[in-house]
Order: sequence, then structure tokens, then C-alpha cells
Amino acid sequence: MFLDPHNVTLWSIPLALAILLRLITHKFHHQLIFPFCISITLLLVLNLTQSIIDFIVIPVVFYVVVAAARLNLGELRKQGWVFDMGNSGQESWTRIYSYFGMVELFYFFSGL
Repeated sequence: MFLDPHNVTLWSIPLALAILLRLITHKFHHQLIFPFCISITLLLVLNLTQSIIDFIVIPVVFYVVVAAARLNLGELRKQGWVFDMGNSGQESWTRIYSYFGMVELFYFFSGL
């Protein structure tokens, strides 16, 4: 029962992930390492690799480049690189969709 190839296969992946998690949390002592590892594992298990690229990797790369080049976020916000959530009184939050030609589609769905 314990050495059945099917059972060994089922237990090997979680065991490997647990060992990897232990090694990562032993090396890094930040409070967000554990939730980050769990989130990445869940995304990988659920096969959401495109979501990982879209929502985690691209923003991380963007902010790493901004930090490495020592760019001013306020200036980037003025130039339209970073969407300003605090300027709701001056311009609509739907302005971002105008860059992609999707304003009409947004207004269509908001009217439903």
C-alpha cells in the first residue's frame, strides 16, 4: 500500500514542495515569504501560468526597472506610465481604456 507507485507519485510532489518551502523559509526570514510561496504554488497547481505572467511578473519587472533606474513615480504618473487612483476628481478612471480603444465597450457593459 505505501510503496504502490501511484501513492508514491501522489505524495512525491507535495513532499518536494514542502522541502522546497522549508529551504526557502530557512534562507529568507521575511514575513511575506510563506504567503508568496503558497500563492505561487497555488497558481502553478491551478495551471494559471498566464495569470502569473500578467499579474505578478510584469509588475515586478516594471518596478524593479523603475527602482534600478531611480525614476520618480510621480513623474511616471504624470506621463501616464502609472495609473493614478487618487485623481478621480480630475479625470475618469476609465481613461486607461481609451488607450486600447475600449471605451465604447466599457460604456456598453456599464449601461446594462
